[in-house]
Amino acid sequence: MLAFLLSKAGLTMIGVGLIAGVILIQTARLQHAKNDLAAARASLATAEASLKASEGNRTAEYARATSALSDAQNACSARVATALKSGAAIHRIVSKPAKADARGCPVREIVTAAELRGALQP
Repeated sequence: MLAFLLSKAGLTMIGVGLIAGVILIQTARLQHAKNDLAAARASLATAEASLKASEGNRTAEYARATSALSDAQNACSARVATALKSGAAIHRIVSKPAKADARGCPVREIVTAAELRGALQP
């Protein structure tokens, strides 16, 4: 048996066996690399989908925040306008000139409840 292994045919068979073994190992490595590549592509696709969803959420959140800011600005502007109207009405009531009575003394007019309500809640 040892003589056969050391002969040219035996060495050729050993060489063929080694080459076949190397081919099997390289085939297994290639398959492993292909599997790793497929897994990496799947992972990339998942990450891209997550990024796309995140960007969509960010865009929607920006739109909601912009809308909320606009609503707050409009509400604030409305409150300021109401306060200005109320201030102007109160100023008209307070700055009415006093009329003089028969003796020449200044007498202020009574402010009606409706007029006061209108000044406080225009």
